[in-house]
Amino acid sequence: MSRVKTAGFVSFLAIWANVCGADIAQVRTLFQTILSEHDESRLPSIEVVRAQLSEQAIRAASPEDVKSLLPLGQKSLRSALPFVRAVGMQLFLVVSLRLDSTALLDGYIDDLAPLLDDPDQGVRKLGMFVLGGTNPSPSPKALALLESHLYDKGNDIDAASMLAATELKERGASAAPDVLALVGQRPELKTDVIQMFGLYRITVVPALNFIHSGFQDSRADTRRISVDAVGSLPKDVQKGFEQDLLRLIQNPDEDPAVADRARQVYLQ
Repeated sequence: MSRVKTAGFVSFLAIWANVCGADIAQVRTLFQTILSEHDESRLPSIEVVRAQLSEQAIRAASPEDVKSLLPLGQKSLRSALPFVRAVGMQLFLVVSLRLDSTALLDGYIDDLAPLLDDPDQGVRKLGMFVLGGTNPSPSPKALALLESHLYDKGNDIDAASMLAATELKERGASAAPDVLALVGQRPELKTDVIQMFGLYRITVVPALNFIHSGFQDSRADTRRISVDAVGSLPKDVQKGFEQDLLRLIQNPDEDPAVADRARQVYLQ
């Protein structure tokens, strides 16, 4: 695997899932070595990084120790070397998984913001993941930053879907108009957004009307997702979809799997 490719989103997830451990002193030394080296050919191997900068090591560290590492990650993000930037991003990723990550990363939102405009879609999505996934919940500043990128035409469909999901998860029903406006620009998001409305139990009228429209979609997968979304809504709201469900159940031309799922939701 090339070092540059480690900036890809899947590669990052593979790295943080690694269970090898290292103490914070080793991690600090790793960053100091990387930051002092200007010849990319002499940088540590990705295997060394995986072994030392793991989720396990960062999770076990004290908040003070993590705070001492973050300025090194900040410097790494500013490096001209792709591999050094990738290691910096990895640090912020694994820190974001901690239960106290919102407080730890609050001072670094401006440093992470450029990731949302990176030409590499994997890097963009990593930035979205970190900014929108801190615990116990993302900061208002991080959410405002993500919201400002909701309509970016440079986002691929997966990145747009990630932003829509973050909006609905964190803002709830108030985000529905913005997310529906996004679907107006990106119709291919329709099925994903219907699923989100069910998952996050969004019951404002525009969202419910959008789910209704999914029952009329020509694609069986969208009709099935619409049924699933209704199944996740409160019981009193489900009653408003009884006729939609019955039409699927009684239509002899309906996909059998869709009709069966509609029957389950109708009877539940």
